[in-house]
Amino acid sequence: MKPKLLYAIPLVGSIEWLKENGPLNRYLKEFEYLQNNFDVFIISKDKKKFNLLNKTKHEALPNLPLNFRNILFLFFPFIKPKYFIESDVYYADHVSSAFPLIIAKFLFNKKVIVRFNWDWSYFVKREYNFFTYAFVSFLERVSIKNADVVIATTPYLKEVVIKRYKFKKKIVVIPNWIDTDLFKPIKTKRKKNSIISIGRLVSQKDYTLLLKSIKHINNGYSVTLIGDGPEKKDLLSLAKKYNINLNIINKVDNRQIPEYLNSHELFISTSRYEGNPKAVLEAMSCAMPIVATNVIGNSDIIINEDNGLITDRDVRKLGLKITEIFKDDKLKNKISKNAREYVINNCSFDEVFKKITNELLMQVKNG
Repeated sequence: MKPKLLYAIPLVGSIEWLKENGPLNRYLKEFEYLQNNFDVFIISKDKKKFNLLNKTKHEALPNLPLNFRNILFLFFPFIKPKYFIESDVYYADHVSSAFPLIIAKFLFNKKVIVRFNWDWSYFVKREYNFFTYAFVSFLERVSIKNADVVIATTPYLKEVVIKRYKFKKKIVVIPNWIDTDLFKPIKTKRKKNSIISIGRLVSQKDYTLLLKSIKHINNGYSVTLIGDGPEKKDLLSLAKKYNINLNIINKVDNRQIPEYLNSHELFISTSRYEGNPKAVLEAMSCAMPIVATNVIGNSDIIINEDNGLITDRDVRKLGLKITEIFKDDKLKNKISKNAREYVINNCSFDEVFKKITNELLMQVKNG
């Protein structure tokens, strides 16, 4: 008989949200892999159950407004305890979904693995009010300090866990995974002088810096942004003011993103801060040349002039890097080749999930 695994979908998402916004197929791939070794139970803050895969069971919350479900999710073990009782080990795919697993750990004497793929409290501190930050910081602290194993996606996030929370139990570094069979080079015509970036249109991504840099070099580049967010209107206005050809696409199914990447010449990340940036890794997997700002997250995966170009968050310096990579075909080809190799060697799905599965099985054995 297989051991039973309870998998918690991130609180910052839901099955319904994943389905509407494209990434659900990533989770289905994970569930299918995990079924080789576990009977898989899924919990999320959804208001209805979803039929995800054969033999994978999903539990949802009562049909209440979203704000109520956000709170109820934290107390899931009291509301619907069945899967918590039956499971042998718990896995939080993101620290935001770990709190109910920690409660259940003490109620039912189970082991918990928490994946720390993003500095949640740091992001909230920068983007939201003090009260939201205090609440999120509390959830993160309780979740990390009481986990049996923490999986950090970068060495930097590992250090955050150790230093901020004085975590003394097992912590391993396992990066985000990329579907290298889906995200791969495609022989297609690339739009000349075209730049693409993917991410929410928020201040963290700092697409204003990108537009200002393109205005600075004034070379007729076109820009495609895949994402939505509160800065959309301002970015379109700025592009019009600077006479930049900007195309914003709100939603793209994850399986279609490789087509967009492969039809552009350059991927740029202008982020102020990152975790283990999946969009950058997906572009690298497609053998795209990358220019990225020198911030934590980007600098963890990009070696300057080897598998990408790193630059300071400066209008002039970013513009120089853009110009450099468009003019130097030898450098562009070298970066493209090395970027793809980096992802295959470090972030392939099978390699990443083999490591995660081994950690889960070890906790079942030790439980």
